[in-house]
Amino acid sequence: MKKRLEYIDRLKGLAMIMVVAGHIIAFCGIGYNNIYMDNIVLINMPLFLFLNGLVVNKPSMANGLWYIRKKICQILIPFLAWGLVITLYKGENYINFLFHFWKFGYWYLIVLFEFYLIYIPISLFSQKVGKSAKSSNVIFVGSIIVGYLVVRAVSRFLPDLAMSFTSYFQILEYYPFFFTGVLIKNYDVEKVLISHRNVVMTILLLGISGFYYLWMEDIYLPISEFILRIALIMMLYVCFMLWDNNPRHDISLYIDRVLKRIGMHTLSIYMIQYFFFRMIDLKTFMQILDIGGNSLLLIGLCVFMSVLVCYLCILVEKVISTSDVLSVIFLGKNNYKYA
Repeated sequence: MKKRLEYIDRLKGLAMIMVVAGHIIAFCGIGYNNIYMDNIVLINMPLFLFLNGLVVNKPSMANGLWYIRKKICQILIPFLAWGLVITLYKGENYINFLFHFWKFGYWYLIVLFEFYLIYIPISLFSQKVGKSAKSSNVIFVGSIIVGYLVVRAVSRFLPDLAMSFTSYFQILEYYPFFFTGVLIKNYDVEKVLISHRNVVMTILLLGISGFYYLWMEDIYLPISEFILRIALIMMLYVCFMLWDNNPRHDISLYIDRVLKRIGMHTLSIYMIQYFFFRMIDLKTFMQILDIGGNSLLLIGLCVFMSVLVCYLCILVEKVISTSDVLSVIFLGKNNYKYA
């Protein structure tokens, strides 16, 4: 179990670095419309939501309400608290924050909370109705599929304000990735992936190559984009599982420590990162690198700055954690213990 958590932490660290890198390019560099952002957005949040589904704990009939209260404390209260802080920081109106399409960047928190609200009744229903483990599993998978169809159907009747308030557009986009993670955990798929890794890797590489071309050429979108995202996620998932089983030396050990360190604090980093971007101005430098075709240097700069921002966020998190009250309000925790 410990190894599994370690490679998941590394993947979470990678996903967090990609999220921060995307924000640095968009807010502090060359903006949204570039090949770097296109490729980052392709995978960063789908991977992030997949990993959240992968580590979800199954509720029981006895603790269902407690599970919901726990998620309110862990996610919803920090969402509202950081929303107030970022609103004051930006000189905006709190109502504008609540109805903003991206929630000033905090949409991920409310969407994650809503995914838990969808997952909990599905899990409890399958446990209650299923007469055996097999029938419960069938009902569980069927409920997830039906849930997605219902979510899509409801979107046709919701007004735009309701869609924005609930971040419903993001729910529609990321539902398959979160619940793919849930299903992989529920059915212990990693053992199958590892035991057949050569075949799996070959299929994934071929799929990524073909669908990446289709995606770049805007062919059969959004189907090609969805399949490409799933294939990339599974490729990273398998690679990090294999990495976990192999000895590491020198530079790889340093990368390992950095990824795990960041991966253990992803929620706090996500909430704190936005306050550093106004202090960073890389627009001119990135434009020079981009125009000069120095893509590797630009990517290296983004990675370095992303890691730096992540570590600064961890430092701020430690300061906040010195207060029990602030830890509850802004971190969703009563003590400094993260996984």
